[in-house]
Amino acid sequence: MRRRGVLSLPVVVAAGAVGCSRSGGSGPVVSGSGEASGSGTVDAGGGGSASASASASGAGPGAVVMDGSLGDGRPCRVEVGPAVRSGDCTVVRLLFTTDEEDGYAVHLSGDHSLKDVCLLSLEQGVVWPERDTSWVLAGPSVSKDEPEEFFAVFDAVDEPVSSVEVLVPCFGVAVGVGVVDESESAFPVAQAIAQAELDRGGTGPVPITWFSGAADGSYEVDRDESSVTVSLASDVTFAFGSADLTDQADAVLQAAVDQLALYPSAGAVSIVGHTDDVSSEEFNMELSQRRAQAVSDRLGQLADLSAWQVTVEGRGETQPRAEGTSEEARAANRRVEVVATPVDPSEAGSGAASGQVSGQMPPATGAQGPGPDGVDVEFKDIGTVRMSIDQVRRVGSFLIGTVLATASTGQGSLGLSLNLPKPFDRRWAGRGGADYGGSDGLTLLAGSMRFLAADYQDADGVYRPLTTQNAAKLAPGIPLRLPVIWPDTGQDTITIDIPGDTTTANHPAARLTDIPVT
Repeated sequence: MRRRGVLSLPVVVAAGAVGCSRSGGSGPVVSGSGEASGSGTVDAGGGGSASASASASGAGPGAVVMDGSLGDGRPCRVEVGPAVRSGDCTVVRLLFTTDEEDGYAVHLSGDHSLKDVCLLSLEQGVVWPERDTSWVLAGPSVSKDEPEEFFAVFDAVDEPVSSVEVLVPCFGVAVGVGVVDESESAFPVAQAIAQAELDRGGTGPVPITWFSGAADGSYEVDRDESSVTVSLASDVTFAFGSADLTDQADAVLQAAVDQLALYPSAGAVSIVGHTDDVSSEEFNMELSQRRAQAVSDRLGQLADLSAWQVTVEGRGETQPRAEGTSEEARAANRRVEVVATPVDPSEAGSGAASGQVSGQMPPATGAQGPGPDGVDVEFKDIGTVRMSIDQVRRVGSFLIGTVLATASTGQGSLGLSLNLPKPFDRRWAGRGGADYGGSDGLTLLAGSMRFLAADYQDADGVYRPLTTQNAAKLAPGIPLRLPVIWPDTGQDTITIDIPGDTTTANHPAARLTDIPVT
């Protein structure tokens, strides 16, 4: 997997400002509240504050400041920006400061690098990929007398774009980071690019995608820039071992009807049946074809498909979605996929997610309470952790939130506790799961639908969730900030649900309700 490294250069200080290089002296002047002096506040996504201004360190216009924690949970502050265009690259400056006397590592990911920092535009719905392929085994330390400055290198941001968002794990999402040309930058952009190990095969921005599924597992919706796939669980749609539709089939098929209705200009629809590996290959191929045809026939009765070009096929057991022979894996593979490729994908607009909000929310299986008040969650290796979130912010077709996790007395790492647990990481193969020690288990629950964190595909084809992928440690009384970006479900208040896993104490369930959208 490609990894973004870090580049550390002497801290740049404007004339007349108090500052230093990494060799010592006083750090840049940044107000203790986490907001730069004299600036207007910009929400960092709930649970923290940020500001857009020319900072005291002389970074130039468009910097955003956020509070967070690093290393073993000690508090820190990061100044993000500006984002500087230079040729086919964009360089984003990150300046870390702290009031702590003792130094501690700049640690934002599992390999002690900045590879999980993301440059994106939520208005445009895109992510600019990393360009620096280097990485380090241990980050330099930051202390009160020694701030640390880093430069992350991405693909070039398009000329019309004047501001971007930057997701910094364990801090938040900096909104409104200014994009400037190299001539307006106060830091050595050319030097930052020269010292990076660049992948020159950049292809420009990639789309932000999102994935959701019915809480009962009956269907899922997977959307990218050009198509939407509604996957219907065969265990709900069909009688066992047959192509006969069940009494519940119409309710499941309605999900496909709703998605097709978002595209009045129509396009192409492919209906494909899949089975597990039980029984013979010949039987499974024939069964998958009959099931696909049954879905096509009934879908044509529930919706007007005359403007769509419809194809039907069965692929038997040849394209499993989950590996293995467990019942969980086999259930994930038994499905019929309705793949719509519309003529005009933009017709869905921001209503693509809001159009899925229906049905009744399933009951909570763990601690439950209003997000602003928070709930106490018991983690096996840490003890009681207070989880809360004041609000989420709507930007473009997305919602930004930052969940705060605060340990009462214990300390340690959340590890995989906030990952998507089984069966979700099996049923939703490739979207989140055990590859990360982060917070992809912070899902948005709207009606009967569960929405994962928005994501994007990196150069290796891996889906990278837009959230903290490798959480820092918890220390008593110091909030660990877990930023997440979800698709906008169009609600005035939202519910965040951690599904949990009843088979292990390492995955506690919790639900935060009544979170206002601003």
